[in-house]
This record gives sequence, structure tokens and C-alpha cells, in this order.
Amino acid sequence: MSRTGPKRLITVLITIVLLAVILIPTARWYSERQRLTELKTLKDDCKSCVRDEDWESLRSAAERWSELEPTDANAWLNLADALQKLGEPQKSVEALLKVPKTDRKVRPAYLLASEMQMREARQPLQGIATLETLRDIDPDAEIVRRQLISLYALTLQRQKMIREIYSAFQYRAEPKEAYVYLMLSDHLSFTNGFQLNTQWLSAAPDSELFAVARLVQLSDTLQRLEKQDEDTEEQKKSVQEQMASLRQKYSKNRALLVTELERLVLEQNIDAVGELLNDSTDDSDDSLMMRYRGWHCLMTEDYAKAEGHYRASIKLMPLDWRTWHELADVLRNLKRLDEAENAAKIAVMGKELRKICLSLPDASQAPEELLLQILNYATACGAKEVEEILRFRFGQ
Repeated sequence: MSRTGPKRLITVLITIVLLAVILIPTARWYSERQRLTELKTLKDDCKSCVRDEDWESLRSAAERWSELEPTDANAWLNLADALQKLGEPQKSVEALLKVPKTDRKVRPAYLLASEMQMREARQPLQGIATLETLRDIDPDAEIVRRQLISLYALTLQRQKMIREIYSAFQYRAEPKEAYVYLMLSDHLSFTNGFQLNTQWLSAAPDSELFAVARLVQLSDTLQRLEKQDEDTEEQKKSVQEQMASLRQKYSKNRALLVTELERLVLEQNIDAVGELLNDSTDDSDDSLMMRYRGWHCLMTEDYAKAEGHYRASIKLMPLDWRTWHELADVLRNLKRLDEAENAAKIAVMGKELRKICLSLPDASQAPEELLLQILNYATACGAKEVEEILRFRFGQ
């Protein structure tokens, strides 16, 4: 049998392998060189398009750039810019959110995405979620904390707001207004709250969050009006009817519940408060609910139980002056007059500070003197975390 055939086959196979060894890297090198050349052209084109305000061409160039180099933040930022200028905010947001989370440009990209979602992209719930994602990526970014705290406050997510503030303390990333919000946390009310929640609700009409916050803020706005006439009273009546309807629809909503309890406490409706509290479960982590339980026990003269509820409320939120005020009343009834006097003094300090906080035109512009007073108040009422972070801020 001739060996010529097998030798020839081996030679051919070796030749093929050698050619592959040579040609495949060469092809890859050539392909990569072509890619880099195209990328350079695309980047130059994007600069020219921005300069000439040619947004359609910018879109095309940036789309191709993002295909060739999907990990380059600049590709997505250029694409987002083009889409925003072309009136496609939702697609612009999609591009911004594709900026790699490990890139240093993720913060401005996500901040812009969130801002657009809260406004022209009409995705307010997603806008809050985008900020929460960015907070997890960049926990010591004060600007992110500021926006989240503000949004939680505006939408009456009181407990989330408080948790966000205390979380920011750990990173020394709390904005100045955080201390003001803590002082006002028992009743969050904003002059633009109704307007903003109305806008967000129109963008997310099925949202429980915005529907509740909008109506509660409207109720507050009506209460604050200097001119109280028949029209105002009719509006208030209409709002109460809408509140009742929402309470039926969202029976577990905490913001609605504490709003109703606040109204009933002001009316001294002890029985109605008791009924609502009996229907409420899993509220031991809410200082306001503990305060209302304390009030009900105070009104029914169960002073020992009232003290327990008030102490639990203070442990959760020691800056609440009204809890100290009501605790002082309980302690007087228990004949512990020295303790009652101390609680009353703390209550007076907190009440005066709350008035000052309410009078601020802008919480973010809280003067240093006010923060120093809050520090002294925190020391008096045992708010250790607030005291420590303020001492750090003042370099003590």
C-alpha cells in the first residue's frame, strides 16, 4: 500500500493549521484595527454633531458607538443627549441607565435619569427606584441622599425618610435639611406637596403612594389657608369624603391611618381612636402609632400602659416634642413630679425648635445656629445618633 496518500494528507492538514495560526490572529488584528478606526470616526462625528446641534446624526453615530463599545459611558451619554433633544425622554432614560455601574460617570447619568423620570419621562415611581439604586452604588453621595430624603418626605413615606436619614449618618452623607426633617417628621407638610403629587399621580394614575400623598397634602393646604369661608369648608368636606374612600381602598396605608388618627385626637374622639388602634397590627416600629396608643391609654387613665407606649415612641423617635409633652402628663398622674418636669422642659425645647423649622423658607438653608440648638435638644432628649453626628459636624 502506497504511503503517498497519507503523507499528502498530513502535509495538507499541517498547512491548514499553519495558515489558521497565521490568518486568524491577522484577521482579528485587522478587525480590531477597523473597529478602532470606526470608533475614532464615530467619536469625532459625535463631537461635530453636538457642535452643529445635529441631533438625528448624533443619534445614529452614538447608537453605532454603543454597539461597538457598550462599556463606554460616553457612548450612552451621547445617545441619551440626542434622544432627549429629539423629544424621546423615555428612550433617553434607557440610554442613561445603561451607563456601567462601575463607571465614575454613573452618578451624573443616574441623577439625570431620575430627574427625567420624575418629570418629562413621566415615570415617577421608577425615578425613585433609580435614586435608590444609585444610593446603593454610591452610598456616601450627599446629593443622592438629599433627593431621596426629599422625595420620601414629599410622598409622606415618613419611616423610609427617617431610615434614609439615619443611614446617611453612617456615611457622613446627610444633607443639612435632614435635621430639619427629623424635627418635622411627625407631620410632613409642604407648600408644593399637593402640586407635585398631582403631577406624579397623572403620570402614574394607579399609584397608591401619590394618590394618598396628594390628598393628605391638599387637606393640609386647606387647613393652612388664612381665609376660611364657605367654599373652603365645602372643599374640606369633599376632601374628607375622598379620604374615607381612599381608606376603604387602601385599608393598610399608614399615611392615611396616622392622618385620620391625628384628626380624631384633635377632636378628642377617644372611642374612634381606640377602634382604629385595635384594627392596626405590626405598628410597634412606628413612633407615631406608639404615641397614639399612649394618648388613648392616657385618656382612658391607664397611666402605666400609657407610659410604656410613650417610652417606646421616644426610643424610636426621641425628637418628637409632643410625645415628651404627653409623657409629662402621664408622669404627673403617676405622681413622679421631677420626671414630669424634666419631660415638660424637653417638650418646650422641641416645640420651639419645631416652630423655627416650620418658619424656614428653605430647609436646606438651615442656619448653623439652628443646628446647634438641635444638637442641644438631641442631647437633652437622648437622641444619641443625632447628637453624635452633629458633634462631628461641629468638630466637637
